[in-house]
Amino acid sequence: MTRHLAIIAALAVTVLARAAQAYPSFIAKGYTNCVSCHYSPTGGGFANAYGTGTQQAFFPDVVEADIVARHREKASVTGYDETTGEPTFQVGLGVDTRIMFATVPAEDDMSAGFSFIPMLFEVGGVAAYGKILAYGAIGPKAPEAEGIGYKVFSREHWLQFRFTDALSVRGGRMVLPFGIRQPDHTAFTRSTLGFGYYGQSYAAEADYVSERLAIAVAGFGGDLAEQPAGLRERGAVGSFTFNVDGRAALGVSGLYGTADLARRTAGALFARLRLLGASYLLAEVDVLSRSSTGLPTHTTMATYARLGWFVLESLDVYLEHDWRQVEAARGGADALHQNRYLAGASWWVLPWLELAPQLRVERFPATGYYTAGFLQFHAYY
Repeated sequence: MTRHLAIIAALAVTVLARAAQAYPSFIAKGYTNCVSCHYSPTGGGFANAYGTGTQQAFFPDVVEADIVARHREKASVTGYDETTGEPTFQVGLGVDTRIMFATVPAEDDMSAGFSFIPMLFEVGGVAAYGKILAYGAIGPKAPEAEGIGYKVFSREHWLQFRFTDALSVRGGRMVLPFGIRQPDHTAFTRSTLGFGYYGQSYAAEADYVSERLAIAVAGFGGDLAEQPAGLRERGAVGSFTFNVDGRAALGVSGLYGTADLARRTAGALFARLRLLGASYLLAEVDVLSRSSTGLPTHTTMATYARLGWFVLESLDVYLEHDWRQVEAARGGADALHQNRYLAGASWWVLPWLELAPQLRVERFPATGYYTAGFLQFHAYY
């Protein structure tokens, strides 16, 4: 078994792939707009040629191997010929793989155990001609219940029309624009509000991104591929971000959604701030009101704060605190009160390989505090 795990880990970290989430901590390097390095106007997903080139500039690749050298520079997929400026068909491909080693609590007594978790493996890319760009990625989806195996699944796929460099519209399955696009899908401010690992929705979205402003507005219709019709949430979401000279991004988001059996309203205030030198602060405050047929309305508050420092261009160390509270409406007692403390690092060993150790201390309502360690490997192209 140990030998098999070693082989899997070795294969995963040697595949050239591309990180699948945005890194808001790059505010410390002066990046207030995620669209600078990503095809998606709201960040996340495969990086564009500029994003790949920036990564190479920050963390020079020292591996002298033919396979790495051939893929070191990524093709620019803009839909236009760089020389003539005429529309031309262009394609770019990528792979993203993410695995994790963790100590996890046993189901009965919260004692620590060891686990190997294959978190993600996706193949995808973009194609563009003139003002039209298509994006998509597919990979195996983990089983949701015992006895059900992996299946092929696409978390994101969308078609975009770009009116100008700043203004575009797109439609398809995507992550809805809300709050900080934090890569860790387990953060309270993501999972609590329904933006989990497979929390994407089919939507039509309009985006405007300039040097100062980033505005995203979308109407969504739920998960048409997986959810029963009665659970598909329909509604609207919007996010407004004001950028300050490479020093800060301050924003507000709002969401309203309704399904046959439930309704939710959510709001967020968030900030990405560059502090002294290469230090930064990420912060978000969220409020969610959720009601279901026949059940009382619950209000949830969640906060996220991360203080980090790029000790090296390639090494980001940070402290983080997540908090959430769920209480019943009309003076009901607290149903959940939870705190999570983290200390971690993001170390880009190579431009296409990240190691992310993390120590987590979390308070469980029934059993008290629990400490867990994690080590993630991200390989990407």
